[in-house]
Amino acid sequence: MIAPEALEGILAHATGTEQWYKHWTGPVFYTDGAKVMAEQAQAFWLIDIIAIQQKYGKVKLADSQEWILRKDAKGAGALLVCKDERGMEILRQTLEYTDFPLYPRGEFTVWVEGLQGERIILLPSEH
Repeated sequence: MIAPEALEGILAHATGTEQWYKHWTGPVFYTDGAKVMAEQAQAFWLIDIIAIQQKYGKVKLADSQEWILRKDAKGAGALLVCKDERGMEILRQTLEYTDFPLYPRGEFTVWVEGLQGERIILLPSEH
């Protein structure tokens, strides 16, 4: 597992994307930065949760989404929250365990944007 500081350093350079990667769920893609995050943090599970919700969850109604992963102060778990473009919470999911490495900051954010009927998962720095 990569150290939190090392991952933050790598992701700081994610300021755009040259390629979109298609997720198996359908019209959901993710950027170079999201791919690097998932590879380095061993967190393709996070991409999967977000992509599955785009197809089957009520979040599919929001074109712009902010996904925030927060460490649970009580243990090894986390809380994953999705907000729409107005900042309204539309999904809350508790994760019993995660070893996601960006916890010195306390949370990690991923965005989803709708584009011509497709959904793009990206890091905020790639917007």
